[in-house]
Amino acid sequence: MTAILGKSSGDSTGNFAGNFESAAVTTGDIPDGFWGWWWDTVNSELFSVRNRAGVLYYVEATPG
Repeated sequence: MTAILGKSSGDSTGNFAGNFESAAVTTGDIPDGFWGWWWDTVNSELFSVRNRAGVLYYVEATPG
């Protein structure tokens, strides 16, 4: 189950899907061409996630 923590229209591209806190995110959470912040509750790590043509790309953003 995914919990949406908040949504913002402040992204300059207008393609911000939201903030997610869950064990996993899917293309159902982040539509094609959109991005979001994902807090991985299993590993306690923060990722920037982008959906490009149905493939999710993750970049770790956890400080330290």
